[in-house]
Amino acid sequence: EGKVRDSKIRDVALSQDGKNMVAVVIHDAPKTLYLRVSQLVRDSRTEEHVHDIDISDEHEHLDSRFTLVLTYHPYGSIVATGASDGTLCVWDVSGESHANKLMKKKNIGTELTSIIFSPDGDRIASTDINKMIVIWDWKTGSGLHQYNTFHIKPIRCIAWSPDGKQLATCGDGKTIRVFDSKSSRILAGPLEGHQDGITGLVFSKGGNKLVSGGRDGTFRLWDISPTM
Repeated sequence: EGKVRDSKIRDVALSQDGKNMVAVVIHDAPKTLYLRVSQLVRDSRTEEHVHDIDISDEHEHLDSRFTLVLTYHPYGSIVATGASDGTLCVWDVSGESHANKLMKKKNIGTELTSIIFSPDGDRIASTDINKMIVIWDWKTGSGLHQYNTFHIKPIRCIAWSPDGKQLATCGDGKTIRVFDSKSSRILAGPLEGHQDGITGLVFSKGGNKLVSGGRDGTFRLWDISPTM
């Protein structure tokens, strides 16, 4: 358990080994935006605060409408953030320095609603307010793919299958779609059943099932195995 005084936590992410946590924090007075890096204490419900990284300089208009989403790299002390101002950044969160550790920055141009690293850590998939997916090679800074998801309402979650071959999206429109991450071909969906917006989505280890949870108070298991 941890508490940040006079601030709002916008998102959290956990490292793959479960030892470290990063939270996106907006402090009200003065208005600042930072990443709070913590270590989780073993066999305890507490976290040990390590350091903060001020990232305010990379964003404008830190008002009540500003949002930031977060994802942790699968193999290292690296996180990516996607903001409502269209900015996607990659940060080094290792060590104890409070300095700005910006590694890469890209302006997508529209409000970002969800982001995730690929299983191999080489790419970032992001969704925006226009219901588009952009797959970005963050090491070279180049965009690999951009395509329409055909969702009617904003996307709130994106999930990458363990083998990196599929991407699934969902959100306010109560449906789920599954895509081929290279060709953008729709592999499954729209999957319907939720009665309200969907707020959580994850692939099974084998990649043939999805679990979703929504504001309707239900979670659902979907079999997306290819049909013969």
